[in-house]
Amino acid sequence: SKQGISLIELVIVMIIMIMIVAFAVYNGSHSVEKAEATEIYAEMTSMLKAVNGVMVQKELEEGDATWLEDYYNEEAGENESGEKWYLIYGMGNTHYSDAEAKVKRQNMGMETIKRDYLVNYNTGEVILKEPIEVLGSKVRTYESVRALVESEKI
Repeated sequence: SKQGISLIELVIVMIIMIMIVAFAVYNGSHSVEKAEATEIYAEMTSMLKAVNGVMVQKELEEGDATWLEDYYNEEAGENESGEKWYLIYGMGNTHYSDAEAKVKRQNMGMETIKRDYLVNYNTGEVILKEPIEVLGSKVRTYESVRALVESEKI
C-alpha cells in the first residue's frame, strides 16, 4: 500500500473546511447586524429620554418663546395634525461639524448620535429621518426598532 493522502481524502477534507469557514462567516455577519440593531435601539432610547427632558422643560415654561431653538437644527415641517417636527443632525450629516449644530446636540446631551432624527416635542415621538434596513426589516420608529430588538431575530 502507498503512504500519504489519496485524492478522495483530500477532497473530503477540503469540503469539510469550506463548510466550517462558511458557517463561521455567516454567524459573524449576523452578529454584526444584531449589534447594529442594538446600537440603533440604544441611540433612539437616549434620544427619546432627551426629548422627554425637553418636553418637561417646555411644560415648566422655562425660558423665552424661542428657547426651543436650542434643541434642534432645523424645522422639518408639520404633520397632518399641524404639529411641528424638528430635525437633529447626526454624525453622517454634512452639517454635523457646524459649531451651532454641535452646541445644539450638547444642549440635549447627544453629542455622539450617528443618524439624523426627526422629533416632535409635543408628542415626544422620535423617528429616524430615513428608514434603515436591519436584519431584513426596514425600521424608522422607536417602536419598530424595539420590536426588532426584542424579537427572536436578535
